[in-house]
Amino acid sequence: MSLPQEIIEIIIGLAVPQGDDKLLNMLDEDIRGMLYNCCLVSHAFLPISRALLWRYIDCSEALAFEALRQYDHLPPLVKILSIDCPRDEPQPEHIEVLTHIEHLVLYGRLEFMPGETTDHIRENWPQLRTITFMEATFDDPSYDVVSLLRDLSMVKEVQFIDNEGTTFDPVEFLAESTWDEPVAQLDSLYFNFSESTLPIMHVVLERPTSIFSVQKLKKLTLSFYGFDIAQESMAMARRLMEAVAPTLQELSFRYPSEIIGQCEPLALAELTGLRRLSFNIYEEQYMRPTETISWWTANLQQALRSKGWSLEEVQVNIVLYADDVRQGIFYPLRNTNAWHALGDVLSRMNVQCLVVRIHRHERVEDEQLAEFESDLRGFLRSCFSLASFSLEKADRFWEAYH
Repeated sequence: MSLPQEIIEIIIGLAVPQGDDKLLNMLDEDIRGMLYNCCLVSHAFLPISRALLWRYIDCSEALAFEALRQYDHLPPLVKILSIDCPRDEPQPEHIEVLTHIEHLVLYGRLEFMPGETTDHIRENWPQLRTITFMEATFDDPSYDVVSLLRDLSMVKEVQFIDNEGTTFDPVEFLAESTWDEPVAQLDSLYFNFSESTLPIMHVVLERPTSIFSVQKLKKLTLSFYGFDIAQESMAMARRLMEAVAPTLQELSFRYPSEIIGQCEPLALAELTGLRRLSFNIYEEQYMRPTETISWWTANLQQALRSKGWSLEEVQVNIVLYADDVRQGIFYPLRNTNAWHALGDVLSRMNVQCLVVRIHRHERVEDEQLAEFESDLRGFLRSCFSLASFSLEKADRFWEAYH
């Protein structure tokens, strides 16, 4: 008797780490070993296991590219390509063997990205959907980032995650550039506000047909970095939310602003098409967990005052570190009054799905996790009795920047 397909998917899924938003992280050697074993144990396990093994490939994996050139059935399995410039400058024969790339992840110094690589991608990867700038350095963002995105107008999702580098004058850039070419019409954007990315958003908001367009954006994820630009970043985030209000369906907040305790509530009720809301609360004291809880309580309280405002789903992500136990395990998350206030407003939202997810960013012992879960049942006792409520726990380490 063979196992049903859904059971096979569940079994294999237990071996594969997934970040938030179901983004597959690069597989470590232990997990690769598990998937290799799944390939060998049964023909039923082979298709899914093999697809996961080959889904994400780094441009530096020479042996993997040799296999891709030898076996025709493997290249279509590769969906995500990671390039670290200039350390792993892509070779033409590597790029050409890949035929089904949907997601391009870029590290390093982007000015070293070969022009012929971009040309090949534009002409041969029509299915490319997502570009992620992950720990990428923008030496001349007005050139390397802008030109890349304008060259690849088929892209529907862009993610700026943990970037650094020089900045540029957006006003001067707008005055000196022409905008007669089509640009990517994004439906999804992850934007980490930092000193190097702030001018990019300024240009996008001032001229919607400049670098990429957010006029059809359905999903928006925001993150913040840098105290010196905190006020400007939050103001720009509000402008962005206003710009995408007519089409936005899903809003997520990750790393909070360093001035979150001073921020006015968001105008969530003006996002009339919003259906899903997600936000993170981090244990680390410097990430201001109490201020974050209180700010989201204020956001939701204000929105609920608007007649007819509602959501289908709310997701609260609690990220545990457990790396400082001098004041007691998870001490920064033990503000009972703040949790009770958040739980009260969440319980009054009448959503179809209310999810609290506990993530272990570092190695957190099971006993510690059980203790925190017990406390959480007291903190959010008004939510645990709801039919729409569920508590989820991540069993593996979580890449919190997603």
